[in-house]
Amino acid sequence: MTETALDLRSVASRYDTVLAALAAGVVIHGPDTAILEANDRARAMLGITDLSGRLATDPQWQFFEADFTPMGLERFPVVQVIETGRPVANLVMVARPPQGPDLMVEVNALPRYDEAGELIEVAVTFIDVTSREIQRNDAEELARRLHRMAVTDELTGLANRRGIVAKADRAIAAAAHDGQPLCFLLIDLDRFKAVNDTRGHAAGDTLLTAIAGRISGALRRQDNVGRFGGEEFLAVLPGADHASALAVAERIRAAVESAGQHVGVTASIGIAQYEVGEATDSLVRRADAAMYSAKGAGRNRVRD
Repeated sequence: MTETALDLRSVASRYDTVLAALAAGVVIHGPDTAILEANDRARAMLGITDLSGRLATDPQWQFFEADFTPMGLERFPVVQVIETGRPVANLVMVARPPQGPDLMVEVNALPRYDEAGELIEVAVTFIDVTSREIQRNDAEELARRLHRMAVTDELTGLANRRGIVAKADRAIAAAAHDGQPLCFLLIDLDRFKAVNDTRGHAAGDTLLTAIAGRISGALRRQDNVGRFGGEEFLAVLPGADHASALAVAERIRAAVESAGQHVGVTASIGIAQYEVGEATDSLVRRADAAMYSAKGAGRNRVRD
């Protein structure tokens, strides 16, 4: 091996050692925002082991402004650098990984060019400043807002998947303890994709928000509902036996049919009643199977 090759290996080794030792997360992006390299701290903070090749727009994570409003793509640090050619310094933002709590991070991003002046990569570093920002702001209020963001669907204002699953877990624990009945409803909107395809996503979002309100209005006071997926909702009905759950489900079905009649959107609803010792995921699976049975029977109906 030549002396030059040995020197290059030594430099590469020192580079890897420095990356591993940094307290900051470091991500190297290509000019198309694809991740070329990341250190262990970045993988830990973003909650994803394999970052290579992922784009800045990967749906596995979400970013928000420091005031908790959604961050537009043009505000993403790596996108700012690519579009303007200028570094980004000390940008405070909120990162939501696929698992774990939201983080407030301070981000810096620097471009690197080749000899011809062409951008070849963007180095992004970020540090967790959640504790610092909590101290800087009113601690209790910020903590409440972080929690609310973590469990609330941005579009509809309902609980998001994380939020409704947490409520479902608590409902099952209470039913197991008290011996009270409990039912889940899995609600899927029929033909909703056609609305997005023909009328655009803005129209789809407007309709989805309206339907979410109608579903909430059809529930009893003690019930909870959350957006479980794209056009799918999970309702948790504590104290509801099959007859009570069926009555609620029929009210929801009728409410959705009314809200979506101008575009042909209806709801297929599956009911599952809690059995002693059953876990949340099992009850959701049974409600999901019942929902697909409703779809198979012609849509716009309730099945168990």
